[in-house]
Amino acid sequence: MLVRLWSDKFMNAGEVRPPIDFHLGLNTVRGGTRAENSIGKSTLLSIVAFAFGVDDFLTSTAIGAVGHHSIFFTFRFDGEDRTYSRATDEPGYVQTYQDVAGLRRAERISIDEFRSDLKEKYGLRGIDATFDDIVGRFFRIQEHAAGLVTQPMRVDLDEPSSAGIAVLEKLFGVYEQIIALEKPYREADRQLRALNAVREHGLIRTMALRNKTEYTEAKKRLEKERQTLAGLNGESDQQLLDLQYQQEKDVENLYQQRHSLRIKAGITRNRIRRIEEQQDSKVLTKQAQLDQLQRFFPEADVRRIQQVEAFHEKLAEILEAELETQKQVFQNELDSLDAAIGHIESELRRKNIPVELSAEKYKEIGEVAQRVELFQQQVDAWETSQEVRAEKEKTKERLDSERPSLLDQMAKEINTQLAEFDSKLYDTRRIPPTIRFDENKKYRYGSPVDDGTGTSDKNLILFDLVILELTDLPAVIHDSPLIKNISDALVERILDLYRTFTTKQIFIAFDKDQSYTERTQAHIEQTTVIQLGEDEHALYGFAWNRQGATAPEEEIQQEAEDQRDLANTVRSQQWPL
Repeated sequence: MLVRLWSDKFMNAGEVRPPIDFHLGLNTVRGGTRAENSIGKSTLLSIVAFAFGVDDFLTSTAIGAVGHHSIFFTFRFDGEDRTYSRATDEPGYVQTYQDVAGLRRAERISIDEFRSDLKEKYGLRGIDATFDDIVGRFFRIQEHAAGLVTQPMRVDLDEPSSAGIAVLEKLFGVYEQIIALEKPYREADRQLRALNAVREHGLIRTMALRNKTEYTEAKKRLEKERQTLAGLNGESDQQLLDLQYQQEKDVENLYQQRHSLRIKAGITRNRIRRIEEQQDSKVLTKQAQLDQLQRFFPEADVRRIQQVEAFHEKLAEILEAELETQKQVFQNELDSLDAAIGHIESELRRKNIPVELSAEKYKEIGEVAQRVELFQQQVDAWETSQEVRAEKEKTKERLDSERPSLLDQMAKEINTQLAEFDSKLYDTRRIPPTIRFDENKKYRYGSPVDDGTGTSDKNLILFDLVILELTDLPAVIHDSPLIKNISDALVERILDLYRTFTTKQIFIAFDKDQSYTERTQAHIEQTTVIQLGEDEHALYGFAWNRQGATAPEEEIQQEAEDQRDLANTVRSQQWPL
């Protein structure tokens, strides 16, 4: 747990503040009696999150007002205290120390290594997500305090809801089961999209079949070419057979070898020619064409087309490299075949045996054999696409049938705990908030009969506490805006609920506690870890939202400069001292 936090920039009435000590359970950052702004409550909560490896503090106005500085903090695990520091101008690193006071430096580690260490220490090692991505969703500070009340797992509006659901699934241990369902579907979908992209752009001739009609026609042509090839091979075999009877037995094997090699050479030569044709046939959309398209169709999404073309160009580059590599392989193979044929023919000439079969005949056989191979590959590619499509549909059906039950299991566990916590806040039974998942990786959270601001904020607090209760989530942070719209009586009950957590940490900011019930005041008094106030009692010793506000060290520097100016004036005017 986080047990201590300090910085030499934290000031109070001109003095450096002592370290702030934290404990298990509720830790309250207490404001003044008038809910003063810019005294550092939210900033301190952001700094607590910074100690947990979350980076939101880096955008704080405090850094602009105070300047870059280091935050020191101590974590305790298994009875051992370890101190670290993070500098705002080098947030990608964490400094470790040999001593708890942070005086003797040890090694400097990356922020990723530090987060991984926290993840392991807090028992979250088995979760496939970064530590900050897990805990940061439950740190509700400043403008994010109210969060997305109906989408509490989303970091912001730009993040898809599926990302938050994935983290929730991981926390509840159902992610592996769900990903086992999703993985084959995603793989089939990826393969199908890749095959379709290649087919639609005409990048590979073997992927040229676009529909079932073309597939049927290719099968007919394949059969016809097979018959032609069989006829040509029959003719050449007969000629070779006639020749074999006229030659010595040791010549027969040479003719058979040459016959086989020439056919292979013909096929390989046509493969090379086909690759060269493929390399010359790439057609990509040019900017001029896009300009013309937008001229006649102003509503066309040219940017989207450019993105697709960029993908196609990248794909074409990859295929070009692959084609060139394959061409070289075939060329090497052809060179070997030609060398072998040349060796055999040299042997035949040495024996004064004529070359009876024409090169044209072998060329014709090679061309037909190549067409057979091409049509066969096109047919196979089409059938493979259909198999992938069928696999995608099959895995999608399984995903759609089994995933909801896993989400329902998780929702039931969350909603049961929500109902229990909600019942502790009221004397009479109310309809508690619930979370509901749908089949499109979306969810909805809230009260079905009450969407008022106070109720929504209360529900958000309850959601975080439920996840804190049911999972290995180590801490939550709630800023004061979450409290201000909730009734006084309900705030008292929420603080009662906060204090039932004795093995996790909760950090809150609280204003105007004297305006609440006596029990609420007692809770705040007993859990306060730091008291902040106006001006010199703010976290950094000044409130930077006031016109002309300066940091304490700036004030000291200004006083020194004023004294030097006064001394210079006295000397220049020769005033008597």
